[in-house]
Amino acid sequence: MINLILFCCAVVGLTDIIVNQTFLDKWRNLLLGTPFYSISICSKCTGFFSGLLCGFALLSNAPLYILMCGFAGSFICGFSELFMNYLEARTIIEFDEK
Repeated sequence: MINLILFCCAVVGLTDIIVNQTFLDKWRNLLLGTPFYSISICSKCTGFFSGLLCGFALLSNAPLYILMCGFAGSFICGFSELFMNYLEARTIIEFDEK
């Protein structure tokens, strides 16, 4: 169970660092014009590759299992971004009403 929780937190954290943090802007700008740029700004795409990496590092070295970790990472990161956007929108709406 602890490996599952660690996997989820690691995938979301790694994806958030790659996609949203400003200190990687220079790195993303270097990728501008390449196919890797679109991967580096997409949470689901980066979540897939983060899931592959974290699945291999934390859970298993079986190829099919690692692939399933990539799919799970993509879903978890997409859901995480949706949830964070929801919380941000609720916060903005509540401040505007007062």
